[in-house]
Amino acid sequence: MYIPFRHVGKTPQSFEHVREDITLKGTLSHKEGALFQMKAVMEGRLSVACDICAEQFDIMLDDKIDLLLFDGIYSSSDNGLDIVEMDDKIDMDELLYSEVELIKSDYHRCEQCSEKDL
Repeated sequence: MYIPFRHVGKTPQSFEHVREDITLKGTLSHKEGALFQMKAVMEGRLSVACDICAEQFDIMLDDKIDLLLFDGIYSSSDNGLDIVEMDDKIDMDELLYSEVELIKSDYHRCEQCSEKDL
């Protein structure tokens, strides 16, 4: 799903994007110049591998996401939030994919390995 930057105004615009078992829903709003803000919640179920035994197991997602989106190449470093550079449109598939990959890169332990005294 793509949302052109030119369709996002100062008033927060609601969106919902679903991919497999994960839903990304929230609002998009124009901040200033080529800078836009996305406030969202990512919910659903994600299969991850245990970092101890390598068995697959599901985790439940309920993560708040607050990103700044920039139409073009961002050259300043004065914002405290994550800045995502995009060209002309907001690619919701790319945003969801990158957030899921960040979660997958975390350290995960299945229930059995969590109970073990390591």
